[in-house]
Amino acid sequence: MYYQTSDARNEAHDEPNNADFKQNPNKIVTQHLVFTLPRFPKEATNKEATDFGPMGVSVNSVAFYNQNAAPGDDILEELNTFDQYEGHPQQRGQYHYHLEPTWLTGTLGDDKFMGLLLDGFPVYGPVENGIRLTNDDLDDYHGHTSATAEFPEGIYHYHITDELPWINGDGYYGKAGTLTQYYFMRRSAVLLVLFGTLWACEPSSLDPVVAEYHLPQISATKFPLTIPIYQKMLLELCYLKGLSIPAL
Repeated sequence: MYYQTSDARNEAHDEPNNADFKQNPNKIVTQHLVFTLPRFPKEATNKEATDFGPMGVSVNSVAFYNQNAAPGDDILEELNTFDQYEGHPQQRGQYHYHLEPTWLTGTLGDDKFMGLLLDGFPVYGPVENGIRLTNDDLDDYHGHTSATAEFPEGIYHYHITDELPWINGDGYYGKAGTLTQYYFMRRSAVLLVLFGTLWACEPSSLDPVVAEYHLPQISATKFPLTIPIYQKMLLELCYLKGLSIPAL
């Protein structure tokens, strides 16, 4: 329902028993996200709150979001915009889950490994040992320590539940890794001229300290990478030319 109607993956959806159901105006757009997670996660001395946007990633590459809506919105109102798989896209087209990803639990099983949060600790479905868990079974961070199929010696892990906060509670149990998101611009006629000039050049090197991209015949001072629009042009150029995408 959130793909373009011309996309073969689009599925019509409605909830006639929910008078408040509505489709938000956003459409799914391909994303490029890089999650850098601890290989051997451990409990953090100082717990950090999760932020708006991706706090982890599911096994089908869809981002996990926390229990908060975008500033100015109400998450209980946003529930009415979730599709048949309990997800929806935000303004940039990033499809994500705030609660149980029903396509995954229905396909893999509701006791299976669902993904990872940024602190490297795993996320599991709402069932454990045949019992559907509630918030009372979990700590303030929405997890506990026990053996799992993937970690038979035991590990701290989060569980999805049917109640708020759904996936994560008061923040990350461990020290969070990093997330880098690359947004590719929509091209206007003017940007096409600039992008075409860059496309015709062969990139030579990237200075990781000053983040200046050196292009033959192009002065770095004319295309200062401190300006977001040129950063986006650089990222899209690298992406389309199959180059390593730099972190600016």
